[in-house]
Amino acid sequence: MLKIENQLSKLPILLEVVKAGSIRAAAKELRLTQPSVSRAMSALESAMDIRLFTRSNSGIDLTSQGQEVFAFADRLRRDLRILEGSLKQGEWMNRELVIGAYESIAVYLFPKLIAHLSAVQPGLKLKIRTGSSVNLMGDLRRGLCDVILSVNPGIHPDVHSQLLYRDTFKLYRPACIPHDNNLPLISMFSAHDSKGQSVESYVGSTKLKIRQQFMCESFESAKSLVLEGLGMGILPGRVGDPHVPKGQLVEMGIEDKTQHWRFGTHAVCMSYLAHRDGDLTVQWMKKQISEFMKSKKKPAR
Repeated sequence: MLKIENQLSKLPILLEVVKAGSIRAAAKELRLTQPSVSRAMSALESAMDIRLFTRSNSGIDLTSQGQEVFAFADRLRRDLRILEGSLKQGEWMNRELVIGAYESIAVYLFPKLIAHLSAVQPGLKLKIRTGSSVNLMGDLRRGLCDVILSVNPGIHPDVHSQLLYRDTFKLYRPACIPHDNNLPLISMFSAHDSKGQSVESYVGSTKLKIRQQFMCESFESAKSLVLEGLGMGILPGRVGDPHVPKGQLVEMGIEDKTQHWRFGTHAVCMSYLAHRDGDLTVQWMKKQISEFMKSKKKPAR
C-alpha cells in the first residue's frame, strides 16, 4: 500500500478534477494527459484504500470518503494561501473572492453589497458568478465559490447554510394597463417554495389556470415582460415590490379583489462549505454579509 504522505502532490490534481467535473476536463486544464491524471487519482485511492469517485453520465461525483479527502485538500490549499498572505504583512485577503448568486438576488443586492464590501476592504478582488440555485450549489461543492446566495438551498452534509431573509410570490399587473383584461400570465413556473411546491401547481389551484401562460427561465425575464405590458406576472416580492411605488406595477388579488394574492414562502440563504467554517475568508464574508443584511431596510410591502 502506498503511504498517503508520499501522495500529497496529487491533492492539487484532485482539486482540479472536482472543479472541472471530469478527469478529461481536468487533464486539459492542467495540460496533462488523461492517463496521467487517472494514475494520480488511482494512487490516492490506493494510498487510502478508498474510492474517491462514482461515475455517471454527467461526469464524476465524490463519494462520502472522497468528500472528506476533497475537504482536507481544499483546507490545505487555503491554509497555505493564508500563511502566504500572513507572511506578506498580513495580507490574508489579498486574493480573489468568489460570490455566487441567483440572478434576482444579484440584481437587487449586489450593487450595494459590493459597495459595502469594497468600503470595508479597499482593493478587494471580487468575482461574481450567477446561475440557478441548483447550479450554484454544484459550483460551491466543487470549490468554485467561496460563498453563494441562493433560494431554498436544501440540506447537504458538506454545506452550511444561514438564512438571510424569506420572501413570497405575489401577483402583479402592469400599471400601464388599468384593468385585468384577461391578460396572459407570466412567470418562472418551475420555481419552488420552501415546501417544494411549484408556482405552476399554485396557479393550477386557482382560476388563473385558464389563462394563457408565458414560461420564463428567470424572474428577471418575467418582470421585463410584465413591465412592457405583455401580461400579469407572478414574481417574488423582492423583484416586484420596488416597481410598485414607482407606479410601474400594481399588486393584485384573485378571488377577492380587496385581498392581495401571496403564496409560496421561500428562503434566501448564504451557503459555504462546512469544512471552511473556521476559514478566515469565509468568516469575514459571513460577518460582512450578515451586517449588510441587518442594515438593509426591507422594501415596503
